[in-house]
Amino acid sequence: MFMRSFFFLSLCLIAASTTYSQDGVGIGTSHPHSSAILDIHSPNHNRGVLLPTSGPEALFGIKSSAKDGLLFYDTVTHRLTYFYNDKWNYVNPWVTEEIQNNTNVSYVATPFNVSVGTISEPTEALEVNGTVKATQFQGYGVVPIGGIMMWSGSAVPDGYALCDGRTVNSMTTPNLVGRFILAGTGSESTKTGGANDLSTTNVSYERVKEYTIDEAAGCSDHQYRFSGEILVQGSCGDANSYVSFSNVAGNTCLGAGQTYIANNSKYDNCGGTTTRNCTSSSNPNYYRTNSDCYVENYEEVNLVSSTDNRPEYYILAFIMRVE
Repeated sequence: MFMRSFFFLSLCLIAASTTYSQDGVGIGTSHPHSSAILDIHSPNHNRGVLLPTSGPEALFGIKSSAKDGLLFYDTVTHRLTYFYNDKWNYVNPWVTEEIQNNTNVSYVATPFNVSVGTISEPTEALEVNGTVKATQFQGYGVVPIGGIMMWSGSAVPDGYALCDGRTVNSMTTPNLVGRFILAGTGSESTKTGGANDLSTTNVSYERVKEYTIDEAAGCSDHQYRFSGEILVQGSCGDANSYVSFSNVAGNTCLGAGQTYIANNSKYDNCGGTTTRNCTSSSNPNYYRTNSDCYVENYEEVNLVSSTDNRPEYYILAFIMRVE
């Protein structure tokens, strides 16, 4: 009789806290939600649900018999753990890491694109609306392949090659050793020129003189003057007689005598082919010796054969991204 009463009392207590319906079970509520097979309610909002506990080693031991959706609380990592796709996974906002045997691997991963600082759907693996702060970046960085930068160091970084004309990863670097770099268009990007030294040739320029030849202006083209007598011949006064001339410029005494006859109207229609008693002297009006008959335009100049025409410089290496 006592046992029958105790059993009846226990059923009453359970019925007082648990409500059964055709579609679901309510604990702490008489009206389980229609969408739930189990609705647990804490009237004072101060009581929760304790799930079965386990650890990585024990969970790995039941891996072969676990069903997708099986849920535990991992007392080692202090995270909820669920079974899916033949492995145990931790519950967090990301697709979480797999538990390997009795150890856990610390990483967070997702097969989807990630957006930070914006609620818009990301189209790239990672989109950040804001400033990214990091102590170090791994990989070859944001420099495009073929990009060239100045660099100081003893070992060229991975993915880069020294710009000394070598070929790496089927890419030939320009030889920039000992050269200044000039900006140019795409078609000019491989042109070279110039030299480290300003090279010249030793050249001596003689004085260049511009001469004036004008007898009337006192600039004669004859180096000598002649004095003497010339036999006048023809139909004019003093024909067939010697006449004297003095200090007449000419190449020869006969030439000077003939110039004398030609410049004297008295001897029109006459000439002469014979001279005597000729003397000569330097012509002070000779254009090459008369300073009034030439102008000097240039003086002698000596050019240095070679000199370094570069300003003060500091040498850095150039490297190019090749992969």
